[in-house]
Amino acid sequence: KNEKKKNWKCFFVAIWTLVEWLKTGDIHKLVLVVSSIEPDEVLERWSFDVHTDAANNSGVLAESNNNNTNTANTSQAKTSKAVNGEIAAIMRQIAASVTFLPLLEAACSFDVLMYTDQGVAVPLECEESAPRYIANAQHVRLRSVDTAVRLLVFCFVFFKKNH
Repeated sequence: KNEKKKNWKCFFVAIWTLVEWLKTGDIHKLVLVVSSIEPDEVLERWSFDVHTDAANNSGVLAESNNNNTNTANTSQAKTSKAVNGEIAAIMRQIAASVTFLPLLEAACSFDVLMYTDQGVAVPLECEESAPRYIANAQHVRLRSVDTAVRLLVFCFVFFKKNH
């Protein structure tokens, strides 16, 4: 029972820390790792690359994880309705991912990994972890969110293909 309590406390501390790091621009990537419990094997890896104005003082956010030269100029203002529409589109795409992701039949657990600048203070409740990659993974790039003010997020899901 104490272990479950500790895990939930760490989860809530991680969420609070994530919000703070988004405000300060200290976070660059958020990853949700879904793994089977027995054996401990990574089945899905949801990756959200985060770019903020706070992390990039030039005001131009460059796309990552591919050699594309597309950039988003943050000086163009977007309405909150447009931003909410982009977020809703990503949520719909995540929900629709059940059509192409393999069915997870085993008991699973998840880990939240946050990639930050070096030297960022990490709460005591959190610990360092391996990146938990999937060998020979299939992947799908999901939509991106660009608030055109502070935040640009690129979304990917990597998954282990059923044999």
